[in-house]
Amino acid sequence: MAGKNRVRKFRQTLQDMMSKKYREQRELVKNGTVQTVDESDEMKGHLIRDLSSSSTPADQEEAIIHFMNCIMSKKCPECKTRPMGGDSSSAFKHAERIIARKKDMSRNRIRTSSAMTEDASHVACPNLKCRVESFCPCCSQVSPKNRPASKAGSGKIGWCCDGGRIFYIFALLCGPKAHPDDPVASLYQDQQVVGKNAAASASGEKRSGSGSSGTGYSTGNDAQQTEVSPEMQEAQVDSGKSSMLTIFVPPGSWLSWDRRGRKSVAFDNKPAESDSLVSVLEALTEACPQRRRDSQFDTSPPQLLLAIAHRSPLMIKLAELLADNITEVEKQLTLYARAMDFLEVLATHPTSAPLVKNRRINYPLRKTILPLVFDDAEVEKSDPKNKGKAKARTPQPEAEPAAYDESQSLLDLASNLAKQAHSTVQFYKRARSQKSGDAKEIIAMCERICRLVEKSQAPPEDGPGGSGPSRAPSNARSEPSPPKDRKREIKQWLAENNVAPIEDAGWRRNYAYARELETSATASVAMRRMHRLGSELATLETSLPEGIYLRYDEARPDAMKVLIVGPKDTPYENGIFEFDVFCPAEYPAVPPMMTCKTVVPVPIRGNKRRFNPNLYEDGKICLSLLNTWPGQQWNKDDSTLLQLFVSIQSMVFCPEPYENEPDWHGMAGTTEAEDYKAWVRRDTVATAMTAWIVRNRSPGEGYVWGDVVGRHFELKAEMIVGTVDEWKANCNMNENDLRALAAQLKHFL
Repeated sequence: MAGKNRVRKFRQTLQDMMSKKYREQRELVKNGTVQTVDESDEMKGHLIRDLSSSSTPADQEEAIIHFMNCIMSKKCPECKTRPMGGDSSSAFKHAERIIARKKDMSRNRIRTSSAMTEDASHVACPNLKCRVESFCPCCSQVSPKNRPASKAGSGKIGWCCDGGRIFYIFALLCGPKAHPDDPVASLYQDQQVVGKNAAASASGEKRSGSGSSGTGYSTGNDAQQTEVSPEMQEAQVDSGKSSMLTIFVPPGSWLSWDRRGRKSVAFDNKPAESDSLVSVLEALTEACPQRRRDSQFDTSPPQLLLAIAHRSPLMIKLAELLADNITEVEKQLTLYARAMDFLEVLATHPTSAPLVKNRRINYPLRKTILPLVFDDAEVEKSDPKNKGKAKARTPQPEAEPAAYDESQSLLDLASNLAKQAHSTVQFYKRARSQKSGDAKEIIAMCERICRLVEKSQAPPEDGPGGSGPSRAPSNARSEPSPPKDRKREIKQWLAENNVAPIEDAGWRRNYAYARELETSATASVAMRRMHRLGSELATLETSLPEGIYLRYDEARPDAMKVLIVGPKDTPYENGIFEFDVFCPAEYPAVPPMMTCKTVVPVPIRGNKRRFNPNLYEDGKICLSLLNTWPGQQWNKDDSTLLQLFVSIQSMVFCPEPYENEPDWHGMAGTTEAEDYKAWVRRDTVATAMTAWIVRNRSPGEGYVWGDVVGRHFELKAEMIVGTVDEWKANCNMNENDLRALAAQLKHFL
């Protein structure tokens, strides 16, 4: 009896400690009535600091930290237990709880078309004995245990206050999982964490051997280039210690190689992580401000929300999705459908539209929302002396950089993806394969991407404030273009025409695989092969790095020709090398067939000289990715034409070709290596430069490179003269070859 009295007295004391407002609110929720608590202006001003579009980064960071400090300090209104420990796991757990509740409601067939339920933003009280199940970490509205179940189909948005809704969005923007290598970073920040760890562990170190020296993987855009360290670029290809070239592609990893050639470790478990990201995007799409709703938060959301989103892991992940290729879209149609939903909500609201249309600021890892808010808390938590005292970060004065680096806007990335999508649709229509079930879904997604980009494109503005380059007036070409403008025109043309179809079938007469092409003309074509070729060609249009050009037969897209320009700072610099490529009927189960057409002429190679140990006199290419050398072989799921072409550009045409010879690795700088490079330079001048200019002036039947070769030498003529002069000073060059090249180049100077 005495025990019951003590319990009763304790409960009475707790009730007296609670304000009348919360007791009334609890009773309303207990009776099944949804109670929406309007924040007072005083509460809003205390929690959500005023920001404007002109606020400095320091002001934005301080506002974010202040908001999260207030959220983390909240206690249960009844038992006074603090549910959030003050470290980054609080945000991850909240996001995980949101996703779990969303899935639970789906299983119970509770309609959630207008968000979750009335307590969507609530955090759970950790005290199992407390009568409060969850409460809002902003306004403290409570949800008692054993409350009546939500009515199916109510579909009511029930964020009790603006602050609770912002924290709900904050948690989703962080994602439900921490990065395995950095507990204060999200799994969505894999590229940043990998770059930081690589820079820390390999600072000042450079891989020896025939690496690409930065000439390898490039997307042709600046989607994430500022975040790619040299160490990460080395992960593109394994220059290794072996005698011949081996491509390193870990088997079984669905994203081991992304379109930038970088190895990703965070999303190896494709189904689970993809499903989780789908749920996050669905919840965010509904939670973000939308003009179709009439609340003040939806019509005029606080600028704090924009500051959080700019620094969020989810926006980094969204950029990576948009920077991917159409092949990945085809593999994950549901994920990209939800990404398009979210992107459309952002792009159609005037407040959030800058997230999509403006260039993205590349905040360093420490300036993204999780480290910004929780970094100090993680340090305190790891110290045994501070056990139980973790708290969110206190703003520290710090010198601001003049400006952070920027990357392409999400809309620009989506535009590149839309180009691939458009090419994919056209490919299916030409192949007349758009009626199959898979093709219909792929075409529908591609068309949706194109529509979204077209809808989101802002009309160009006149004058210097426009969002894009202005069109020249009608009389702009009445005068000759200045040299700089001409070079800009050439670069733009080469970029826009790096991939193009060949309409005239006459080129096939000199094609290395003409016989294979003819014998396979009547063979049945597997639909999967056509899908793969279509998506790969679409990807190549926007992903080929500078210096690689591709032409494919319009009627037989499995027949191709490739032109690769020698990379800078190599003995092949600005030389032109041609390859014939054929994808056999078994492709992609087997690698493509590839032959080098630019070889040292027989009269010159009396000693069987060749451009590279991996390029034989008969055009054979020794490369593990082509299954012509032991090592990591072609993988039908991971290997691509893009990877093959970039590997040849960066690994075959390398600064030290001598080291590609078996057992000669590590001999850079020796007399033998320098002599080898000297011969390569001479052959590059004679065969990969002069011979191409001569051929371009008198093209034979089936010649497809006239426009590319002419523009290449017009653009690079001055640079070639300087490079050859430097080569001449460092090694003996054939004077006749130099005079012949000079005579040909004078037409471009």
